[in-house]
Amino acid sequence: MSKRAAVIIGVDRTGELAVLEGCATGAEAVAKWLRDEGFDTIVLTDANDKVVTAAMVMEAVSTFVSAQTYHQLVLFFSGHGYWKNETELWLLSNAPKDANEAISWMETAEFAKDCGIPNVVLISDACRTIPQTKSATRVRGSVVFPNENLSTLRSKVDKFMAAAIGQPAYETKLAPEGTRTSVFTHCLLQAFREPDPDFVDEVIDNGAPAFVVTNRKLGVMLQRRVPEVLAAINPTYAQDVDAEVLSDNDAYIARAKRPPAGAFPELGPARQPSATLQEVAAVAVSKELGSEINISKRRLSRVQQFAKQSGFDRKVDDAAVITDVRHFETQTGFTVLGDTVVDVAATSGATVEILTHGNADEAAVIRVDLRGRASSVCIRFGNGRATVLAALFGYIAHVTVKDNAVVSVSYVPSENSFRWDSYAHRRVEIEKLRAVSTAAARSGVFRLSDREEAVAFAEKARVEKGIDPSLGLYASYAYLQADLRDSIASVLDYMESDLEVLIYDVALLSKHPRLAGEPGQAIVPFCPMLTQGWNLLRSRGVALPGILDRAQDDLEPSLWTTFKEVSAAEIIEAIRKGELQ
Repeated sequence: MSKRAAVIIGVDRTGELAVLEGCATGAEAVAKWLRDEGFDTIVLTDANDKVVTAAMVMEAVSTFVSAQTYHQLVLFFSGHGYWKNETELWLLSNAPKDANEAISWMETAEFAKDCGIPNVVLISDACRTIPQTKSATRVRGSVVFPNENLSTLRSKVDKFMAAAIGQPAYETKLAPEGTRTSVFTHCLLQAFREPDPDFVDEVIDNGAPAFVVTNRKLGVMLQRRVPEVLAAINPTYAQDVDAEVLSDNDAYIARAKRPPAGAFPELGPARQPSATLQEVAAVAVSKELGSEINISKRRLSRVQQFAKQSGFDRKVDDAAVITDVRHFETQTGFTVLGDTVVDVAATSGATVEILTHGNADEAAVIRVDLRGRASSVCIRFGNGRATVLAALFGYIAHVTVKDNAVVSVSYVPSENSFRWDSYAHRRVEIEKLRAVSTAAARSGVFRLSDREEAVAFAEKARVEKGIDPSLGLYASYAYLQADLRDSIASVLDYMESDLEVLIYDVALLSKHPRLAGEPGQAIVPFCPMLTQGWNLLRSRGVALPGILDRAQDDLEPSLWTTFKEVSAAEIIEAIRKGELQ
């Protein structure tokens, strides 16, 4: 008989943050539900003045992982959460005072892939608020899965997240006489107790038929139910559920009550739920790939309307804008829109010169004269922030700054480079694909979930014999989420053979031995270009120099790495002193 396990965490009190009321009780309700479904459970809550620590969670997870007898493990958390460096942190009792007393979402998901349990389900009922204080920005959290490869088979990790970037996860009284309850946890339980009829499937479980809500349908139902519950309480509340499911179509957490025929007619197929950012991004990317869009015209109209309302279309417009600087005699350089450039420094003996500092009406222009194929370049803006990017021979990188952060970088071949003719032939389609990919990544919903889609994207992103550098970066992170390791390796091969250097992020995602100091191609720049890459350093065993290690707590909340003022000044100076190469 299949064995299932769950570690359930509920933390109402975290440091000096507002005390929550429904997390510990919600966790207990989830634990009872799963125990009734035959799960072996370990429950960790701060009820009765208890404390929940990272070590306790790690021990609980390890108990089930080390047994190697379970086919599914659910890790559920309800409590405060931070959104830092483009990923989530679950705050435990002693955070943020203790920077390790949180759970690092992205790293935990990465380690879970090697745990040997076929299906791991991570459920996060936490806000994704951006930390505002210095102590809050220093929280890095812990990894709660063992650092071991316990099986040659990769675990399929499914993720359910209560809120989108920067949103609260609401708790409220769902009945006049009731106590405050987390809306997401309530909807999770109700998804199985009172499921929508069109979301219930019949499967064979241990040789007998069972009615279930599969993991794939659970995400859709939660995206439908949570806004409906909140709208009945306060129409201004916004909480957009995110879900990413890699397990098979018949994977599920628990049995569901079979609704009688005709039940919940108002929630049946005729009712159109609100569109989601995931749908918006999927439709936009599919359109640029030329893939079939398998939704009704009515649904497509809703998705297109939400693309405007949510700001997704504005993000596409932001990314589509590049300057009219087409070439340098050196074939390499940068332009910057949205802010001035006040300082610049480069590694590897490259010479950098600010030709135009820029203003409200004119782009800043930086010429780079390389002494090889690439260099790390730090650009400091008038707002005091800075970014570090790869200067790649034959490419002009068009940088857009908005709200104190780098929101897009478009690498375009210089007109006097050998790549130009190939690029110009397909320029319109490449630039459209890059713009929608940037908008999707910036919204946290860029997904390439299967190999067919991965191949199609890679073909569309081709420039000459290589791949568009910006699209290569976005694709690599999307492949990581979908655990398509061969596709990451393919991007790395394309870019390495074409550029004759390794791009840091792609090398990091592919666990390239060069990062561990083995000889080989140069790596540029000297740190991740996309902010989320900073969360993967520990899982790859990569240690950065002290100045960069400190700087990962001094990043703006943005898609592309943007350092705040203090780190920006330190990094420019370190490059000039030769301390960063």
